[in-house]
Amino acid sequence: GLGDTQFSFRLRQAGGSRNSPFQDDGRYNREAPLTLQREAAHYFGYVYFRQSLVLVSRLPYVNLFQCLLQLIAPEYFDKLEPCLEAVCNEIDQWPPPVPGQTLNLPVMGVVIQVRIPSRVDKPGSSPVKQCNQENLLPAPLVLPSVHELDLFRCFQPVLIHIQMLWELMLLGEPMVVMAPSPTMSSEMVLALTRPNIVVGVTNPFFIKTLQHWPHILRVGELRVS
Repeated sequence: GLGDTQFSFRLRQAGGSRNSPFQDDGRYNREAPLTLQREAAHYFGYVYFRQSLVLVSRLPYVNLFQCLLQLIAPEYFDKLEPCLEAVCNEIDQWPPPVPGQTLNLPVMGVVIQVRIPSRVDKPGSSPVKQCNQENLLPAPLVLPSVHELDLFRCFQPVLIHIQMLWELMLLGEPMVVMAPSPTMSSEMVLALTRPNIVVGVTNPFFIKTLQHWPHILRVGELRVS
């Protein structure tokens, strides 16, 4: 079985209102980097798979939300709805994300500290500024990034194809990512940024069903077709 597995997905919103529940007059998207902006037409889903706990958001904060699920899931599987109700009450008190600010987010007796990147950040600068920790008890759980993956770990199996992958993403070419686990598949899709269509799958059924796609990346097998 999959055991305790985490992965993510991106889901198109079907019809209806696409207004964000965060009424910030577009300030967040004006100040956030392009890759972290809210998308009116899409949701991001973050999954903790044992009995399946799913967090849905318009924000692509993969590290923050996967960390949050790691804290919530064991307690939720034990106590079910009362746990979720308590957690939702805590999250409801969180401040809105403001690019350039460091947030302290209390949940289940832990304070998650994370900085929201801004589009004016300098490339290569340290994203983490651990501030006001002396006033936080217990000491906060500091996340080095709200969203960044370990790109070398993601691309290590396919490094010999990195130039081709870059060109395909630059051109917005559709691609299928086939991997042995949901975690590996979803991380590779995230690492490839967001071109027109990148689909990540694990089920062998798709090997035959999607064989007509122009570009197929098999993670773990050094082959791009």
